[in-house]
Amino acid sequence: MGNNYLILFTTLLVNQVRGQCKFTPNQLLGSNGAFTYQDANGNLQLQLSSVVQVGATLTMYCGGEETHTITCKQDKKIFLFEPKLPITCGTKLSTDTVIRYNDRKEDYSDCKKTMYSIGHKIKGQFLKLYDACYDTVKLRAVFTQATVFPHVAHLARPKDILFSHEPVMSAFDANSFSQNYIYTRFVKLYGQSQKFVPLITDVKKEVKTEVKTGINRGHLTDSSSFLFEDQISLTYKVINIVPQFASINGGNWKKISEWLNTLSLNSRLTVRTGAMDTLQLLFKQPNRRNVNKPAYLIDDGKNPVPKWIYKIISSNAPDGTRTPMIAFLSYNNDKMDPEPSKTLCTEIECPLVFDMSVESGKIKCCNAVTFIRELKQIYIDDK
Repeated sequence: MGNNYLILFTTLLVNQVRGQCKFTPNQLLGSNGAFTYQDANGNLQLQLSSVVQVGATLTMYCGGEETHTITCKQDKKIFLFEPKLPITCGTKLSTDTVIRYNDRKEDYSDCKKTMYSIGHKIKGQFLKLYDACYDTVKLRAVFTQATVFPHVAHLARPKDILFSHEPVMSAFDANSFSQNYIYTRFVKLYGQSQKFVPLITDVKKEVKTEVKTGINRGHLTDSSSFLFEDQISLTYKVINIVPQFASINGGNWKKISEWLNTLSLNSRLTVRTGAMDTLQLLFKQPNRRNVNKPAYLIDDGKNPVPKWIYKIISSNAPDGTRTPMIAFLSYNNDKMDPEPSKTLCTEIECPLVFDMSVESGKIKCCNAVTFIRELKQIYIDDK
């Protein structure tokens, strides 16, 4: 592959947008419906890009029968939406859903578990935002995949949003992601003197904000990959999270998402994010030999803390051709360096600078082609 991926990145960086309407943060903040457009076949699709061609019309769906239509127009050298945004729904949208995947099976032939699709059901059509491969026996997210467009307008985490556990976990099992449960679990696994995760005393703070220490709910398909409130909310599902050390989640892992949004707004990317292997942590036994024990948040090997988390970025051409660009491989342990990696990652030059401290997360940049090939074999072996 050489430095071909750097050429792709350079192309995506310089191919900036001209002659189009662009959503601004203020326009997004007050527009709380699902923005859609009609494709060439007349089917509804979710609006994913932050730019809209002049003359194009979008429909924002709210609750009930409420809809709003906006059009990108040009006034001399100015490009604007009419009517003006933001537009707030009188009735809040409540059409988000998770269904069993029913599209092209060959697209996910490497998923040996259960495939789902997450999106909206509007006017009898399912509008997909992302797909997820999930192990319903071991209660673990294997990978998710989404089409992503870089954007400069960002919304904060929706206020007071909670993670939906359906249809893959019970409410009881979903509690295994809570900070105090994890602390209690780690004390059971590794003893009272364990230093891997702290005890969180402010439970209300944990519910309303992302705790910055210990292990938190790490998104696979990142909420910042999407523009609109309804799309961001769809990422807050247990099907889309893994137990990830908080300092890594908010450290180098976050930098990858920020870097993606520096690429051209016209870039169409496919992003697959997944987790594999189970983290083994040292159990120090008084007067006995220390042993490594797997970090399962639920008995019987369920809801494992992954050892590795990865992200594969591919560029999509207008004709549908997908070109793998780069893979990122992160070690999910904020207390120690990773052991020497196997053949999964053929290291290449990174397009961004990481803080290579253990706390921020040790990340490698990998040749995407060889990474995908090796990963498929891992999936085949993962019965």
